[in-house]
Amino acid sequence: MEHLVDVVTEVPVPANELAREYAPGSADRHQLEREPTRLDKPPAVPASTIGGE
Repeated sequence: MEHLVDVVTEVPVPANELAREYAPGSADRHQLEREPTRLDKPPAVPASTIGGE
């Protein structure tokens, strides 16, 4: 017996990320240069509260 597949599929159109401009003085370059400083900061630790104390 031959197996037939009766399926309708729609493949989404691929979308790439926007191209970034890393030229000196650009906003993308400024953000890229700040990122290591942001990552060096310790993460914020929320206060633990148990039973209201």
